[in-house]
Amino acid sequence: MAKGDLSGAAVNAGDTAVSQSSHEGSALAHQGGALLADSSVGQFRSMAVADSLPAVRFSDAVVASGPAIVSGGNEVTLDRNKKVSELIQTGVMRRIESQAGANSSEIIKPGEKPEVLITYSDTADRSKTPDFIVRKDGRIEAQGDLDAAARKQIVIQVEREPGQMSDPAQAQQKSIDELVQYVNARVGQNPQMAGRGLEINDEYGLMSQELTRKIAGGGLEQSDAAAANSARSGYSAESQRMMSGMNRFSPGSSGSMTAREMGDYFPRRDVGQQKDETNPVVHAKNAIAGMFNPDRANPYETVRKTQSEGLAVGRYGLTYRNFMSWFSFEGEDEFSVDNIAGIMSKLAKKGKVSKEFAAKFQDKAFAAKFVGAMKRMQEGKQLSGEEMRTLFPKELQERVATDVVDKTLKDAGGDVGKAALALHLGKEPAQLTGEDLNNKANKDYMQGAVKLAQLSELRRDLGQGDKIDWQVSPEGNLMKAQIVKAGLAVARNMNTEGRCAEGVQVALSKVGMGEFLGSGDGWAMRHAFLKSDEWRVTNDPTKATAFVRSWSQGVIAENGGKNYGHVGLLHVENGRLVETSDHKTEHQINNPRYGKTIYFEYVGKQPKTLQA
Repeated sequence: MAKGDLSGAAVNAGDTAVSQSSHEGSALAHQGGALLADSSVGQFRSMAVADSLPAVRFSDAVVASGPAIVSGGNEVTLDRNKKVSELIQTGVMRRIESQAGANSSEIIKPGEKPEVLITYSDTADRSKTPDFIVRKDGRIEAQGDLDAAARKQIVIQVEREPGQMSDPAQAQQKSIDELVQYVNARVGQNPQMAGRGLEINDEYGLMSQELTRKIAGGGLEQSDAAAANSARSGYSAESQRMMSGMNRFSPGSSGSMTAREMGDYFPRRDVGQQKDETNPVVHAKNAIAGMFNPDRANPYETVRKTQSEGLAVGRYGLTYRNFMSWFSFEGEDEFSVDNIAGIMSKLAKKGKVSKEFAAKFQDKAFAAKFVGAMKRMQEGKQLSGEEMRTLFPKELQERVATDVVDKTLKDAGGDVGKAALALHLGKEPAQLTGEDLNNKANKDYMQGAVKLAQLSELRRDLGQGDKIDWQVSPEGNLMKAQIVKAGLAVARNMNTEGRCAEGVQVALSKVGMGEFLGSGDGWAMRHAFLKSDEWRVTNDPTKATAFVRSWSQGVIAENGGKNYGHVGLLHVENGRLVETSDHKTEHQINNPRYGKTIYFEYVGKQPKTLQA
């Protein structure tokens, strides 16, 4: 075996490099005024994200009747009584210049409802010209009149910067909102379409929150049957917003993010990680909390009515069913004013609740308040903030969430998405049907939870000012960031020199790239990278995720003619190129110790195409 190659024993030893923290308790790191459920070191590149809710922040602009938009630098309004061709003629819109085919949406059939699809330009079918494009500066481009035919689908594409996850800028946001209302009015004036209403498919959440609320309230003129994302009607508006935000991490997209920006995807956590709370449960809890999307200012006091589960409360959207499941874990299937004090006393002895909290139930009045509040939770009747603080304090919520999520996650085979959906629907994972799992809205919810769990895990190894590049693979995984995280963890665990290939191979194996195991020493590993279709040679070190180096002739001579070379994983950290292998250090592009360097960019698994 060549020097630096990896033995089977080293693979086992390397398990601790990436997963040794998976069962450790860790204190909560305080970042940006909010307690976040992870701490450590790391990297990610900056992305403009809202302080309150990145990728899901909505415009504060109020949608008034006939709001102004910016077009070509001048504020104008879209006159809903004019055809698109007239607006193009007067310069309010511009004609789309495209060689792609026209939008060949099928003609609407009797009984069908027309649809407006709002999507990103970079995720759309590029072989077809959309009906409208809203440029980054708010300019609107159009293909032609909507009145020519009664088409089933009208497509609005929204331009964005590569890697942009935040909401559209103000001018673009106003244009999107105004255009949706214009299209709605034109559809309502078409005799073939009038009276059918309008389905608005805004899967990325590109309309403003105000317009979304206006539509939900039936406030659009001439189309009070308009509905936005009706397929998601089983989810709260807050959860729908997070689903849209997570959809912005579309397969094949890439960008960069700081630890602070990552943390903003999750509601504040005020209670530290519990001793028996494993890291997988921490990340699953963060994902579930993020998808529930509670009140930002007071997450533990959130009270929200659901369609079938009564109230969902607190940071995690806990329901009466969840509390009853938790009691059943401890052998208690029923509770009342008479026995709740005894139940809480048992839980205190097991360390599940504090002795001080359990003692409060000795007061019959307090016990009656708790039992009454539980009944109202089941019936969907309102609870006050004061009741949440005193009867369901944050420590109790964290305890119930830990135990319920732990069991549900295990029952789901470790699948965070399935666990999150089961809790949302009030089912056990084994009770989820094919219809549940294949429903489009449910799939968005599950995929969103998986992405949030990945972000939570990646954030653990990032320090306050660190940044990290991210890339979503065609399968929807944040693989590039996972590679960086694995490299940091292995380097921290090994903290040595002379075993660079071993460190890189362990790290890559931990993200599913087992083919690199046994691929030789540092310089020899170039063959494995060149062979893989997930890696591509790049001349830009700042885009690279890995590199291999040959030794200089002088170093080769010092080692008896052997060229073991060097290999490492790369990321940008606080403006510097940093490499990880068997240790972490700054990467020197021009290092006299080495001869040739080959940089590799991770591009993900490429879709296969059939050859003619």
